[in-house]
Amino acid sequence: MLAFGWHREQHPEVEFVRTERLVTRRLDTVIDELCATHRQIDPILLDCLVLDVQGSELRVLQGAHHCLLRASYVYTEVNEGGMYKDDCSLDDIMAIMRLYRFRLKNLVINRHRWGDALFVRQGLP
Repeated sequence: MLAFGWHREQHPEVEFVRTERLVTRRLDTVIDELCATHRQIDPILLDCLVLDVQGSELRVLQGAHHCLLRASYVYTEVNEGGMYKDDCSLDDIMAIMRLYRFRLKNLVINRHRWGDALFVRQGLP
């Protein structure tokens, strides 16, 4: 979804092969439609959100208000910012997670300046 920022420096072997226009929808909308179509899925049981959307994590979280209110855990890819053009940084992710009462439980950043973060709702072990 996003053009390369410093990603190109870290991974020169990766390149774009084509560009496509896509219509996106909020995660809350997708989950609501899924649960309406498949009534055996209880949205209350969907309490762990896993994200790896190449720098668009903040956009997904901004469209996941109901998911974040229900979730106990969020495991997401993060980077220091600038890996992709107009991406989000770990600081951006930390700010929105605090709004939903999540705390950072584990963080691993590799030598390429990206990694994974586990957030746990406050009050959970």
